[in-house]
Amino acid sequence: MGKQRDWTLSGAGVIVSMNSGATGWPGPGRPSARLSSRKVPALVAAVTAAVVLIIAAVVIVLVRSRSQAPYTTLQGSGIVNGVTFSPDGKTLAEVGQDHTAVWNLATGQPTDLADPDGRGTRTAAFSPDGKLLAVTDGNGHVYLWGTATSHLDATFTGPGNMALAGAVFSPDSEALATPVTGGNGHVYLWNVATHARAAALTDPGSQGVTAVASSADGKTLVTADGNGHVYLWNTRTGQVAATLAAPGGNGADELGLSPDGKKLAAAVGGHVYLWNVATGQAVTLDPDGGGAVTGVAFSPDGKIVAATAGQAKTYLWNVATHARTDTLADPGTNGPTAVTFSPQGHTLATADADGNTYLWHYTG
Repeated sequence: MGKQRDWTLSGAGVIVSMNSGATGWPGPGRPSARLSSRKVPALVAAVTAAVVLIIAAVVIVLVRSRSQAPYTTLQGSGIVNGVTFSPDGKTLAEVGQDHTAVWNLATGQPTDLADPDGRGTRTAAFSPDGKLLAVTDGNGHVYLWGTATSHLDATFTGPGNMALAGAVFSPDSEALATPVTGGNGHVYLWNVATHARAAALTDPGSQGVTAVASSADGKTLVTADGNGHVYLWNTRTGQVAATLAAPGGNGADELGLSPDGKKLAAAVGGHVYLWNVATGQAVTLDPDGGGAVTGVAFSPDGKIVAATAGQAKTYLWNVATHARTDTLADPGTNGPTAVTFSPQGHTLATADADGNTYLWHYTG
């Protein structure tokens, strides 16, 4: 039997399909217990120790939430638009207003990648096999870099030089989806080997696509448009399997799908909407003090969702209880712009408008 592909590629085009005992207080008529004088000091000591432990625990919590600091700062320049880890977690790609860099996390040294168009880059995605890095810009270009050589292997150009909302690879690394922010909201699929392009999906509302995400198994592609709709596409059939609506009708700027595909997070204005994909029900997770939410990401185990917001903080929530578990203050002056977890789940990366990327210890 031949190799099963995730998104079947045929000829020069791309076809969207998948092979694929109770104690009481003393009262009337009840004898009152008496403590011997020898036991009182021991009891006082035990109570004092317990109080000390409680105070210490409270202090630890306060220090963790108020004073936690990143363990590494990757210093760059200009606004950072996005960050993403390689599949093995050993490198991190950073795209921004005036640079694209791939950081070796063991040495702390970057490899700068030229911006052929010279107008800054917007998003980046590693292929699941780790061999390629796809970088998009605001003029419809997708730059495909070889990670072993830092060589520009190919450039894909969308129609009309319209900005792209992101890029996601199929699980087999053989196809790449890039949604267009303008026009009728096409999502183009590219054959990575032949560089051929086919118009596979069109936004049902004929709106530009504002964000994109994919399930880990590649069976679901998620897109958002400017009218507040979020579409879940069945990549086997190329049809919309479900439609979600953001309250207020505003478009999502960022999307994140949990590893098991059961939860969807969307950054819409100053809110994070967390959907149960099966029921279509959403809860709202609000950062403090307003400000636009600029990034969302799930932890690899799907238990935590993180979001960066305009109040210079990164917020973490428990996905099951919706309780906030931590708040990280951005060390910079202009606020965070992006967030992501390492695939191994030990590191949280945040980036900001000062050109820096911060690495934080994450223990779940």
